[in-house]
Amino acid sequence: LRGPDERKAILLPGAQGLQGLRLIDTHLSTQGVSPSLVLDNLQHMASNDATQIIEALRSFQIVLLSQPGPQLGLLAGRFGLTPYTLQGWSIATIAEEAKEAGCFADPATCEELRTLTAGSPLFVRDVCKLAALSFGGDLAAANESVKARLHERTTYQDLVVGEVLGRLGRDAA
Repeated sequence: LRGPDERKAILLPGAQGLQGLRLIDTHLSTQGVSPSLVLDNLQHMASNDATQIIEALRSFQIVLLSQPGPQLGLLAGRFGLTPYTLQGWSIATIAEEAKEAGCFADPATCEELRTLTAGSPLFVRDVCKLAALSFGGDLAAANESVKARLHERTTYQDLVVGEVLGRLGRDAA
């Protein structure tokens, strides 16, 4: 929605949540526009909430990103979706990334990092950068530092993000 006047013309006073989404969807469908919406970390959302959002946005192309879990099966069944599993990087690719970042690691450390991050390139890169900047390139030490706090947070990925942000300067963070 390009400006406040267009938003005022579409969104009724007090329209919010699902009602607001439906009004936006109706307006965009009359314009012949089919925007994309990415719902990330779906595993943290109730499947009923995701269902209501998907049903409210009929003209949208929706991409759902989620860790495996029961809500994914419910949504797949409800909307006839076929989940696509991202395989992530292999230990060879992780070792290559570690080397490019100036790190050293043995195959067991690369396998452990692959398992903990599901081979997700962004998380693997973050751990490699963390190792290079704060652990003298020792990927195993960086991995152990993050794993030591694993019980404190939901996922290894959450810990990696927290660790990276914690080591950034205030302005960069």
